[in-house]
Amino acid sequence: MMTEKNTTIELVKGTSIKVGKAIFGVRHLILCALGVLLTIGVIYILYPLLPRTAKPEFYNIGDTSIPSFTQVVGYHKVIHTTQELDGTGRFQAGDYLYTLGETPVEDKTAYYQYLQKELDGVLSQVDENIIILPSDIEDKQIEISLTVEDNHYLVHVSEEKTQNKIDEEQNKEANISRERAKEMLLSLTKEETGFRADISVYTCVLEEEIVMLDDWEYYVFNIIADYTDGRADEHRGTFYVGCHDGILLSYDKETDTAARIR
Repeated sequence: MMTEKNTTIELVKGTSIKVGKAIFGVRHLILCALGVLLTIGVIYILYPLLPRTAKPEFYNIGDTSIPSFTQVVGYHKVIHTTQELDGTGRFQAGDYLYTLGETPVEDKTAYYQYLQKELDGVLSQVDENIIILPSDIEDKQIEISLTVEDNHYLVHVSEEKTQNKIDEEQNKEANISRERAKEMLLSLTKEETGFRADISVYTCVLEEEIVMLDDWEYYVFNIIADYTDGRADEHRGTFYVGCHDGILLSYDKETDTAARIR
C-alpha cells in the first residue's frame, strides 16, 4: 500500500511534469514568434534590394520597340497606363504614369540621352520637351515626351505624321466625289456585304465628317434597314469609301477595326 509520503511524491512529480511541458510549450511559441519576426525583418530589409521590373518593358509601335522609361532609369511603380489604337488595331498613342523618383531632373535627362544616343532621337524644334525618333513606317515619326508633375512622371508616346506628309496632305484634293462614292458602295454584292438582301434595298446615310485612317481620308456610310411596318429602324453596317482612291472598307464598331472589301 502507498503511504501518504509516496502519494505526495507522485503528486509533486506529476505537477513538475505538467509545469515543464507548459514552460516548454511557451518557449516553443516564443521561439516561433521570434523566428517569424526575424524572417519579416530580413524580407523588409532585403526587399528594396531585389531587382524589379516595371511593365511595360518596351513601348511597341508597329515593328519598333522602344525601351521603356523604367528600363533605362530603374524601377518606378506604374500607376496607370492608357493606349490608343487606330482603325486597323495598330498602336497609335499611349500614356504611362509612374511614381515620382528622388531625382526627377536626372531621370529625365538620362532617358532623353539614351533615346538620342541609342535610337537616333532628336529634340523637336517646336517643343524641346518632345524627342523625335524614326519610325518603321514611311512618312511617320515617333514622338516621346516626359513631364514631371506633382507626384508622378508622365510618359507620352505617339506615332505622328512627318511635316512633309502633313504638307502633302494639305495640298491634296479628293478626286472621288460623294455621289461617286455612294455609287461605288451600292455596287457591292451580297457576298461582299454579308447582307441577306442587296445593299440597294437599304437606306444609305452619308455622315458629314470625313474620317482619317492610316493617313487617308474616307467617306463614312451607315446602312439602315428602314422598316415601314412600324418596327424601329435597324443599323446593318458601316462602310468607308476612300476619298482619293475609292477603296472600300467594312467597319466593325465592336472591335473598332476596318477591313478592306475591294
